[in-house]
Formats: sequence, C-alpha cells, structure tokens
Amino acid sequence: PYKRLSEHLGKFPAVMVTPGDLVLIEGGSTERRKWLDMMLAQVDPDYVGRLLRRDHFLGQRNALLKAVGPYGQPDPELLALYDQELTLCHEAIHHSRCQWLADFEPHLQTYYTEMAGPSEPVELRYLSDWEAHRVPDQRPALRKELEAGLTLWGTQRDDVEFILKGQSVKRYASQGQHKSLVLALKLAQCRFFRQMGRPFVYLLVDDVFEKLDQGRLQGLTKAMQALTLEGTRVFLTDTDQVRVQDLMSSCHQPCQIIPLIP
Repeated sequence: PYKRLSEHLGKFPAVMVTPGDLVLIEGGSTERRKWLDMMLAQVDPDYVGRLLRRDHFLGQRNALLKAVGPYGQPDPELLALYDQELTLCHEAIHHSRCQWLADFEPHLQTYYTEMAGPSEPVELRYLSDWEAHRVPDQRPALRKELEAGLTLWGTQRDDVEFILKGQSVKRYASQGQHKSLVLALKLAQCRFFRQMGRPFVYLLVDDVFEKLDQGRLQGLTKAMQALTLEGTRVFLTDTDQVRVQDLMSSCHQPCQIIPLIP
C-alpha cells in the first residue's frame, strides 16, 4: 500500500476528456495551475514535494501577515526564514514549469493541427512574475502584503495562456476553437506520457461525442487510433451505442462494447 498519495502519482498515468474540460480555457488561472501541476506531478516525483513544501511555507507566511495586520510589523528574522525557503521552492517550481511547457508545446501543436488544420498555429505562454520578483528588493512592498494578508509574489500566482494566431484564445477564439484546443491538450498529454516511457497510458473519454461536430469527431477518432497503436488504452462512455460501434469500427482496433442498462 502507498503511504502517501504522491507515491501513486505517475504510476498509472491517465488522461480524462469530459464536457467540463472547457474550464481549462474559459475558467480562471486556478484551473490552469491545477492542470499544469497535475501533469508535472505525474512525470516528476520530486515536483509534488516542492509544491507541498512551498504551500507549507506560504501558509505560514500568510498566517504571519494576517496575524500582524496592516499596522503591525512582523518578526524580521521569521519573515526572512519564510522568504528564503519560498525562494528556493519558487525557483525549482518555475524551472520545472518552463521546461515542461517547452517540451509539451510541440505535441499540442501537432494535435491542434489535426483538429483544426494548419492555418491556426497554437502556442503556450507561461505567465509568471517570478523572474521579476526573484530579487527581494523587486517584490511588492511588505506594507501592501500586510494590508492584503497575503503573499503577493511567487509561483502560486502563475498562469498559462493559450495563443492562436497571436491572440488570446480565452478572449478572442470561437467556441469551436475552444473545443479543438481542449481535445488537442488531452491527446497531447497522452503522447507526452508515452514519450516519457510510461508503458501504459489510459485515455478516458466521457460523453463528449454529442457535443462535437463531424470534423472534430474525425480528428479525435484518428488521434485515438494512432494512440492505441502506440499502446494507449482507451475507455469511452456514450449514450448512443450505435455511435460508439461506428466509432470503434472506424478505428480498426480490437475493442469491447459493454452496454450499461439502468
């Protein structure tokens, strides 16, 4: 048995596609940080430890700021200790995120091209103020942090922006482009796990076909066929048995269809 959840992460990498995945594009930065952290946790066992250590000292620092309040003065030695530990954590997390996004982006570009065609180049943009705040003198004023009761610098504030044709997907792309990008993200995750040498990768596709047009459905089918040839295990759920049968037939791969009758 595993003593900690972190020991299990990455052993059986799984990627799930659901109708709610559009929150990665349309939601706030918290959703994209969760996605980024979960991906990194499955390929880098040390990453989880860095996150836990950062969150521990971040919680301690925030508690100190709140306890002192906007008109007080925190213990400078204690604050310096927290800042020193957080600096080490932020530096390692920032480096891991930069490296992973650079390695992941080509896979995303490949699958987005399959979904939407070559006329729409896609890229990832890592939004982080860490480089600007690496030096203590360049960080937000302590008085502002005391007023907010929060640490106003660090990787806990990072975001990832998706760019199409040089413009923000969240602000300017159509709903169809959002769907294509989400599918490409998930398929690229599978390919990335395979590239990292994982013997088995699981793709779980939950009730998304009804919301896809024919072009995206064909792109998803083609991608799933290629992934299964590489060893990815695909599990699908759908409310239309005939559609699933047609989809599996077009993949030309061994499959089993299990009807679930309420």
